[in-house]
Amino acid sequence: MLDNMSIGCMVYDVVRYSFEGDTDISKYCDLKDEKKSTDELSKSICLKLLDYSVFSNGQFNSLIVDGKLVGYYYTCGILLVSFCVRKEFRNAEILKEVFEEIREDFKTDFYTYMWKRNTRGINWLKKCGMEEVESEIKDSIKLKYKICHSL
Repeated sequence: MLDNMSIGCMVYDVVRYSFEGDTDISKYCDLKDEKKSTDELSKSICLKLLDYSVFSNGQFNSLIVDGKLVGYYYTCGILLVSFCVRKEFRNAEILKEVFEEIREDFKTDFYTYMWKRNTRGINWLKKCGMEEVESEIKDSIKLKYKICHSL
């Protein structure tokens, strides 16, 4: 059985792995993290996810495509809280599979908030069918994915 420390280390390792090689990643995150190295950013993200886990029943998920770890995502209810795909795996085929996995995990309509400066994440999510809706959080874009119900 894994203890909380082991789980925390595993989450950190996956987050750090997901950010490695993307020297621009901090340009798209929280302004407080703008000048951080990928290692420092990984620690910051893990602390934020830990905060979420204290107040909610969040779920950390590794993204595995064709048997390879390509990134992670973290959900909380109907909210996609955080995600990253390792730079070398950001191609149309893998990104399509990544979004399908995330979408299938929700099985319902879901939301995410993105920092306005995260244009590459916002544009990718819009290409995947998410639509911008009114955001109640300053400096963020709220996106919604609506499951189409057939008659």
